[in-house]
Amino acid sequence: MTNNVLPVNPASGASADRRCVVVLGMHRSGTSALTRMLGLLGIDLPATPLGGNEWNVTGHWEPSPVVSLNERILGSLGTTWDDWRPIDAGWHRSQAAATFKNEALDILRSEFNGTRPFVLKEPRICRLAAFWRDVLAGMGVTPLFVLPIRNPLEVAASLQVRDKIDPSLGHLLWMRHLLEAEFATRGQSRVFTTYDDLLGDWRLLADKMQAELDLPWPRSIDEAAGEIDVLLSDKHRHHRQPSGRLDQLFVPGGLSQAFEITSRWVRFGENEQDLDTLDSIRDGFDKATFMLSAAIASASNDRRKASDEQAIKLTDMVEELVQEVRRKSDAEQAITLARMVEERVQEGRRKSDAEQAITLARMVEELVREERRKSAAELASVQANLADQNLKLDDLLREIERLKSRRPRFGWRR
Repeated sequence: MTNNVLPVNPASGASADRRCVVVLGMHRSGTSALTRMLGLLGIDLPATPLGGNEWNVTGHWEPSPVVSLNERILGSLGTTWDDWRPIDAGWHRSQAAATFKNEALDILRSEFNGTRPFVLKEPRICRLAAFWRDVLAGMGVTPLFVLPIRNPLEVAASLQVRDKIDPSLGHLLWMRHLLEAEFATRGQSRVFTTYDDLLGDWRLLADKMQAELDLPWPRSIDEAAGEIDVLLSDKHRHHRQPSGRLDQLFVPGGLSQAFEITSRWVRFGENEQDLDTLDSIRDGFDKATFMLSAAIASASNDRRKASDEQAIKLTDMVEELVQEVRRKSDAEQAITLARMVEERVQEGRRKSDAEQAITLARMVEELVREERRKSAAELASVQANLADQNLKLDDLLREIERLKSRRPRFGWRR
């Protein structure tokens, strides 16, 4: 199988000595904050970065098109970002990869249309590092790899809160991302860092990266210090765990050792003798994949089933609340409320994720409560005059039945 590395295109606008800082870190490992810090030190950020959200208020800073492309690549390989199983190590040399490389090259040229060093960060690249290394070669750019390490217990705890991923699966994901990123960057210019170093003394970390990567910052540390101090506030840190707890918990074989080795590299530099140990851990992890995957898949299916059942119960509760409001409110208000609820339900039908359905159900429940509060005062007046409005009410009820016969049945399909 031939290696489909793209040739350097002189028309790309990239100089032969242009460099790219590739941040290779597991999800929830501080990669976003590290990338933003590099941007404040003058390293070019993408033109269309992924914005922030409740889990990452300061922004993610990976190029949105790169995220989409990586998702499609993983999908074509029958996997996803939260799948801990290995992928074909030689895939990046396949014909299928060549098509994706051309698209990736176009994306990088659009996102980083300049001559200064730029930073490429996207956690899925840990699984696709060889592919993106080939893409950068096709752009005529030299990669400089930064591998941030965070305590796997903290990563797993963060994934559990954000993605409802069981910690045992989070540990496996941490191992897969770290081991593949480390193996794919051997022999390359690289530096290992920690989340603690980033938040503890970012100036020392910046000096270390500048020296080990031989990359002078376009903007001085002193000039950027004020903004970076605000960025790296300790208030954004959660899920603190002492590294010593790894020895007290049941974690996958090799996880503690891999964390110990890479943490030691951060402090004292890489030791070539550790590579055989990491290879042994990775090989053993791969061999155990087949036996473990069935059990993990079963647990994942049970979790999804439980979430779906909870969503159904909540939507049934919403329908009951709506029916109660219809009984206690005048007919016109009931119709208006029903239409508002049905619009929300239609939105929920288009969203397959059970957690989104739960959130939607809670929104509708709050809407119902608000309508009940608003209608309480009017209800007394309607009841007082109900005897005088029988004739009009009969006409209105017939109109409601006519409208109902023209509309789809209220409620989510199961």
